[in-house]
Order: sequence, then C-alpha cells, then structure tokens
Amino acid sequence: MFTTRTVAVIAGALIAALSSAQTNTGVVRGLLTDSSGAVIPRATVALIPSEQRAPMTTTTAENGEWSFAGVPAGGFTLKVEFPGFSAFNRTFTVEAGRTADIPIQLLPEASRQEVTVSESPGPELSLDAADNAAAATIAGADLDALPDDPDDLSDMLAQLAGPGAGINGGPQILLDGFSNGQLPAKAAIKEIRVNQNPFSAEYDWLGFGRIEIITKPGADQFRGSAGLTDSDAILNSRNPYADNKADYVNRIVTGNLAGPVTKRSSFNLNFQRNIVNNTALIDAVTLDPSSFADTPLRETVVTPRTDIDSSGRFDTQLNANNTLTGTYRQYLSERDNNGIGQYSLVSRAYSSEVRREETSERDSGPLDQRRQRHQVRLDAKPGRTIREHEPTGYPCCGRVQRRQRRSRRGVESLSAVRTAEQYQRHPQLAYHPVRDADTR
Repeated sequence: MFTTRTVAVIAGALIAALSSAQTNTGVVRGLLTDSSGAVIPRATVALIPSEQRAPMTTTTAENGEWSFAGVPAGGFTLKVEFPGFSAFNRTFTVEAGRTADIPIQLLPEASRQEVTVSESPGPELSLDAADNAAAATIAGADLDALPDDPDDLSDMLAQLAGPGAGINGGPQILLDGFSNGQLPAKAAIKEIRVNQNPFSAEYDWLGFGRIEIITKPGADQFRGSAGLTDSDAILNSRNPYADNKADYVNRIVTGNLAGPVTKRSSFNLNFQRNIVNNTALIDAVTLDPSSFADTPLRETVVTPRTDIDSSGRFDTQLNANNTLTGTYRQYLSERDNNGIGQYSLVSRAYSSEVRREETSERDSGPLDQRRQRHQVRLDAKPGRTIREHEPTGYPCCGRVQRRQRRSRRGVESLSAVRTAEQYQRHPQLAYHPVRDADTR
C-alpha cells in the first residue's frame, strides 16, 4: 500500500516534470498583413525546425492572427506563401519559457516579363500604299461567320468601314471594281476588302469608308449549294402594347450553281429570296362613325417585304495574258404597308417597288514585261424605281410616282511598277440621266 509519504514523492516528481517541460518550450505568434496593412486570412504558415524534426503548420484566422504553442527551444525557419505575394522566409531561435512575436508583412509579387530575341527577321514595315494597316480582308472562315441576312451583313460592314468620304458620309460599296454597287448575296461573295489603299486614284472618293466586294468566278467542276433560314411568328411573343399578334416571318432562301463551260470558260449563278414580314404598331385614337366617340386603337400590322436577288457571271480566258469577265444582275424589292405605325393608320399605307438591272464587262491581264497591268471595265445600269401611293377611301388623292435612272460608266486602269517608283492612271467616263414622273 502507498503511504502518504510515497504519494507526496510521486506528486512532487510529476510537478517537477511538468515544470521542466513547460520551461523547455516557448510560444511563437504574430499577425499576417500585406503592404497596405490589410490582414490576410486563411493563409498557411509553416514553422520548420533546423533539426531533423517534422515541421508544424497552421492557418491564419479571419483577423490575420496565427500562433504555435509548445514549440521546443531551438532554431526554426518561418515560411509563408500566398498567391499574388512574394514568399516570406525568416530564421529565428525559440527560447524556453518565452513568447516570440513575429509580425509578417507580405509584399506583392513583382511581375516578370520575358522578351525573346531571335535572329530571324520579323514582319517588315511596308511603304506600299496598298498595305495600309487600317485595311481588312475578309475571306474563308471569317466570311462564313458573317450574317446571312443582307440587312445585318450591310450594317456590320458599314460599322467596320466607318464613315465615308462621299457626299452622304456613308460607306462606298464597290462590286467587282464598279462603284455604287448593291451588296450581293453572301453565297456569291469570294472576298471583302475594307479600306484598302484609301487614297488611290482608282476610286471616286478619297479616304476611308470603302467596301470592295469581289464575287466568285466559275469552278473547274460542277458544284452547288442551297440554304434555308426561317423565323416564324410562332416563335415570337405578342407585342404587349397591342391587342393582336401579327404574322411575323423572316425567311431567306439561297441557291448557287457553278461549273465549267469549256476548258477556258466557266459560269457562276446565284439566287437569293428574302421574305421579311415585319410589324408596325399603331397606337392612335379614332372616331366611332355612329357616335363620334373617341375610340382607342392599338394593333400590329404586317409590313411585307420581298427581295429577290439573282446574278450570273461568265469568265473566259481570251489568251495567255487576258481574261474577259461578264456579269448580269437583277434585283427586285417589293414593299407593302409602308408609312404606317404610331398615329398613321392603315388607310395611309402605300406600296413601293424597286427594280435594278446591272451589266458589266471587265478585261484584265497580269503584269507584262514592262511590269504594267492594264484593265478595262464597262458598266451599264438600266434601273427603274416605281412608287405607288393610294390611300384607301381617298381615290382623288391617289398618286403614282415613277423615277427612272440609267447609267453608263467606262473605266480604264493602268498600273505600272518601276524600280524606284509606282504610278497609276485611271481615267473614267460616266453618264447618269434621271427622269421623274408624278401622276395624280
């Protein structure tokens, strides 16, 4: 049995051992901040002993504080790493029975950039006027990514070209080298050049805002394509400000066929029909015929629009140095219920019809022995615009307006390149008669 003396001896030994253990350890603590003094929470702090012992780790609290208790006396290395900051390392000694306060301030990590200089030459700066940095060429996959809708395609190209230098300030469209062109169907386009060589003598206007469209030639093998894009009113909701839902339709039908005619000639045919039945909201007040009381009128009315664009191109090689290209294009646009919406009722609607025909020929050749390129272009546009305005219920005021415009243009282009200079000659001859008729 243990006597009272034996128990006292054992208790004294335990107290002495605990006192000795507490005397041989210390406490390490601190606060983790950045260079601005803001605390950094949830960061890992490692305490690595200089002897072959396992390191100790802890995580900073929300207020940035951290601590290690019961750290044996000896040498240690304090290490902190946090994303976006430089690593912190500090070596110190833990003394038995004492507390070491070590504030840690992390500095932002310095950015590092590497520049590799190789012996191969990089892209050279060209002094050619046709290689201006503002030019853009759209072809291949970039052309396929453009919108199929003609209106959306025209708006996107106009934004890309920027303001033009013409009279109206809008972009100038050149179709196969001819100015005042109409944007063709996307399936007929081979390449689009924007703002290339803006100050060349070849163009009507100087400056930017120029869109050059190059159409596709024929192919050495027969090939074709067909497409349909459809958006119907069943997929759209009713206008919340109208009492009815109009029959909205947006449908695009395209077709293309190309192939050889002989060994030296080929053809390319394109067709596109665009049916757009937009809607106009009428929000007006009418008079009841019987009581003459004010009657609110809210309805959406379909404003049909049909555009048909068809074109054909024929290419033939005359000889080793000359190629003859002939194109014909016909464009028809019909619109109904124009001029209505807001306070304008259906009785004020009118219809319009626009027809355009374009014929062009081009003879071009490569650089000859004198490094000259000669090109001749002829363009004929017999066009007619008919606009009818016949308000319902007012036959006396019906009006039919016709406008006819024909144009002829001839362009001779000569480009020459010498060893130290380059010059161009582009004489042009144009004829634009306009005839208007207004019948009441």
